[in-house]
Amino acid sequence: MSRENVQLAHRAFDAISRRDLAGFLDVMDPEVVATPRIVSVEGRALHGHDGMREWWDAIFGAFPDFDLEVVTVEAPGDATVAQLVARGRGQGSEAPFEDPIWVASRVRAGKVVWWQTYRSREEALRGLRARPSSIAPDPRPRPLRPG
Repeated sequence: MSRENVQLAHRAFDAISRRDLAGFLDVMDPEVVATPRIVSVEGRALHGHDGMREWWDAIFGAFPDFDLEVVTVEAPGDATVAQLVARGRGQGSEAPFEDPIWVASRVRAGKVVWWQTYRSREEALRGLRARPSSIAPDPRPRPLRPG
């Protein structure tokens, strides 16, 4: 399973670099829960493929030449921890950035069910320990149904 999870992570990051939204969504579970850095500052997470599209539009809208360099990907159990370097230039300002990040994810049935961006490997591993199950619960409140 570890090798397949590493390959899945590489497929996701490659799709981002190629601007292939369909390829990116193909590796995401329809109910994926994600907390990329761009929304973590707002204290929220993104849900499902609609949430992934929201992230996609936000990241490429802010940084049209956004790119990821994969440094390493390790696969403990049903998870991956990837060390990446994110690069780009701000829309309008053209101010460049280079940001080392770590992305932790959980995989189930060949799809990413949860991922989150962290500032260090240690934070990413702590994040994985906080989500010990391969099934990432959906933290959104469910509407009450009459009856």
